Amino acid sequence: MVKKSVCLFIFLSFFFALPKGYSETTNDVPELKQKSYAIFNALYCFKFQTADSLIKQTKKVFPEQSLSYLLSVNYYWWLIISGEDNFENRKNFYLNLSSAQQKTSKSKQKLSNEDIYTFINIYSYKTRIEGLNKNYLKAVSHTNSCVDYLKMSFGKEKEYEYFYLTSGLYNYYITTLDDEYPILKPYLLIYPKGNFKIGIEQLTTASQSSDFALSTEANYFLSKIYLKQKNYVLANNYCKVLTKRYSTNLLYLYYEFKSHLDNNEKEKALVILKQLNVQSIINKQLSEKQKSYFINLSQKRLEKYYKNHPAK
Repeated sequence: MVKKSVCLFIFLSFFFALPKGYSETTNDVPELKQKSYAIFNALYCFKFQTADSLIKQTKKVFPEQSLSYLLSVNYYWWLIISGEDNFENRKNFYLNLSSAQQKTSKSKQKLSNEDIYTFINIYSYKTRIEGLNKNYLKAVSHTNSCVDYLKMSFGKEKEYEYFYLTSGLYNYYITTLDDEYPILKPYLLIYPKGNFKIGIEQLTTASQSSDFALSTEANYFLSKIYLKQKNYVLANNYCKVLTKRYSTNLLYLYYEFKSHLDNNEKEKALVILKQLNVQSIINKQLSEKQKSYFINLSQKRLEKYYKNHPAK
């Protein structure tokens, strides 16, 4: 029972971690802002070798900026979730996460909005990796730390628009956990109350941002939310936004494929699956494991569909 509850707390924290956008600090360093955007774009396009090269350059030029290391953390996280989950990538994930935390202000009295956002990301990533390692007690501890910084960000969304994303995710998921897992109700009392409607509104605001990284993340989470709600039309709309921007992103193609298949639109799903297969083949920056990972994931989903919809 305890382990199950712990896993569900970890589930809550999974939705906070996201790539770093630029901030007040990086606005003062135009080159860092430019580099970060180039790295985000490379990752979204599944150009991992390009992203790695840009990150190495960024660390050399800006070794004291926490963003340099969080960009690297995000890079290794993309590798881990795209079929390259191995000891070396996890080790580098930890090392860069530790460096990012060391480069960030420690005094809560002097934290800027960027610092708060950075710590939200740091503890979110810590929770995610400990969840993968099945170190549940550590993961819960990091979740609590993440919520501490989230509370500092609430109400500051207009000051710092990336908070629309973190606040929106918190407001939405804290309310759905209460409904979906009644057993968690006593535990959830220690966390700030959420608001389902406000959460969706905040995520929608983030999805419409002119900041492409923020907009991309918000569209991604909205697609997942509506898939879970079985509102496949809305889910597909958000998926299409993502695949139109990043037609080489196998994760986004997979979710568009899934949204069609879940809506019993098999022919449309097969069209997207063909695109996914083609992109897997022609992208020279993917390893063989990465190429096969999303193809296998899609094939398993298609097999499940055929099993539930036998030919008449």
